[in-house]
Amino acid sequence: MDKYDKHFVHEGDLLREHVHELRQALHREQRDVMRADNSAVLHHQNGDEAASVKQEAAAIMAMLPDLAIALRGRQKHVHSAEVSSDHVDLSLHAFLRSSKEPLPSILCRLDRGDYIIDGTHVILTVAHGQLFFVLAGAAPERSQPEPLVHLLRHQAHRDHVAAHPDTAAAQQQHHHQQQHPHSAAAQQQHHQQQQQQGQQQQQQHQQHQQHQQQQQHLHPAAAA
Repeated sequence: MDKYDKHFVHEGDLLREHVHELRQALHREQRDVMRADNSAVLHHQNGDEAASVKQEAAAIMAMLPDLAIALRGRQKHVHSAEVSSDHVDLSLHAFLRSSKEPLPSILCRLDRGDYIIDGTHVILTVAHGQLFFVLAGAAPERSQPEPLVHLLRHQAHRDHVAAHPDTAAAQQQHHHQQQHPHSAAAQQQHHQQQQQQGQQQQQQHQQHQQHQQQQQHLHPAAAA
């Protein structure tokens, strides 16, 4: 096993540890909210505990996108085990096995329909045999379900841009030229016109120098 494989195994162990901590933090947050609802006396104390848990969860979530990029770059992934008693999880794993869409690098099942996918916290549902997602905690007016494939494609593109910024910029420029061929042609024409103007100015300058030399040759006394 070379050093890269050892490093990957180490990162995988760290990721599993972070996911376990995140799951525990979210469970503690839910427990604290229930306590706050059931006991007004402990409301302030539970509020402080909930804030601490949220900070802990946010810190773990902030690390996941970079780990996802590193894993995708090595064509590796870390997925939670399939849960046979959860029809959403069964549908998700069946989709991942058969789909030609880019696979997520990190897939963590927190609870029924509750997932972390490459650092994004989402709620998954199944409708008409298709998987949909909404962002966890999103306002109702912004929680219109979208096909899961949209999220996977967006994350794959985001990770590719982050890992290869120069290549992504060149591809974007090429795509822009294809979408706006007249604009690209106009820029090329403008560049050619600038080159022609520069050549004309250089020729005029040379002609002016030649004319001065001829005048000096014909009228040496006047030139002196």
